[in-house]
Amino acid sequence: MKHIHFANDGLIDLRAVTVFGASSKVGANPIGYFGTGLKYAIAVSLRLGCKITLWRGKDKYTFHAEPTRIRVDDFDIVCMTHPDGTVQELAFTTELGKKWEPWQAFRELWCNAIDEGGVVLQGHVTDGDENRTLVELEGEAMVDVYNHRDNIMLMGAPKWFENGVEIHYKKSNHAYYRNVRVGDSEKPTMLTYNVVGHGMDLTEDRTLKYGFLWNSKIKRALAESGDEQLLKELIDAPEGSLEAALDFSDEDPSPALLKMLEDEDFRAIQNKSLVRMFQKQKGEVIRPKTVKVDTNEEMMLRRALSFLAAIGYDDIEKYVINISDDLGQNILGRAYDGEIWLARQTFMKGTKMVAGTLFEEWVHLHHGFHDETRALQDFFLDAMITIGEKLRGEPL
Repeated sequence: MKHIHFANDGLIDLRAVTVFGASSKVGANPIGYFGTGLKYAIAVSLRLGCKITLWRGKDKYTFHAEPTRIRVDDFDIVCMTHPDGTVQELAFTTELGKKWEPWQAFRELWCNAIDEGGVVLQGHVTDGDENRTLVELEGEAMVDVYNHRDNIMLMGAPKWFENGVEIHYKKSNHAYYRNVRVGDSEKPTMLTYNVVGHGMDLTEDRTLKYGFLWNSKIKRALAESGDEQLLKELIDAPEGSLEAALDFSDEDPSPALLKMLEDEDFRAIQNKSLVRMFQKQKGEVIRPKTVKVDTNEEMMLRRALSFLAAIGYDDIEKYVINISDDLGQNILGRAYDGEIWLARQTFMKGTKMVAGTLFEEWVHLHHGFHDETRALQDFFLDAMITIGEKLRGEPL
């Protein structure tokens, strides 16, 4: 399949191809409203090497790019060939939408069709329909987008609807507004969010103008939900996900969320702002229970700190160091509440493990680097090289 086309009833006003800033849609609440989408789609398609054809009823219009020079620079100006063979030079070049990706051009044509009650279909158009407008694309770039079109428009019913936000039970990397992809989320999401009950400002390339406002609608929808399954997805969100990074500290949680947090092992919650929110609401500070170390463990801790100080990390001891049996399964250490926490089982693995765990948690606290990040990896590599330089007595 090399061809796809967008079809809707009615005949397009050709000024939609030539005039900027004129958006006139028949349906209520149209997706497009800048009056530039079709022009952008034409320019981007030609720049990608795709063919684009417009059928206005039985009349066929084709587009191509002609090299031209404006002052000292070369451009490819967009031209439209009319049914009678007349070539019209349009008022834009293939530089329009210079930073647009293929999916954005595809989205414009699809949104235009949807606004007019139309559809996107596979197949080559051999002849126009007297009462319809058709836009045909030919080219691998756009066909590939079509094959992944569910990343552009959300399809299927959401699993949840919370406070003006539809939530689909699938992972995503994208932000959606009124079913349309309007950018990428800051981090991968464990669920897919589609803001439908709130207005969102968009830039002229149809991406979110203020991403933090989209985030705020997601936070409120999650925090105020009473659905236990949805709240469990939030509480269990892994590090590196958007859900684990959103700051819920100032949100007003639902009774259901408070109850679930009360029953949850807070140590396993990656999003610590949920814990802060709980503490704020309950007026309680949640901390692991500490245990008293024995003489042998105290000696191992002293040796580990002495070793770290000897290689240049003498300020680790400035942080409060707590020992606990309450950090969670298979967790040797945590940086929590501005303090270093060591699991008692760490001592069973020897002084090297104690020193290594102390060092890692100090890095988290002192530098703010998170687990499994490039920044943390780079720090450890730099530290290793620096220690090697000290041993050699000269820099590399």
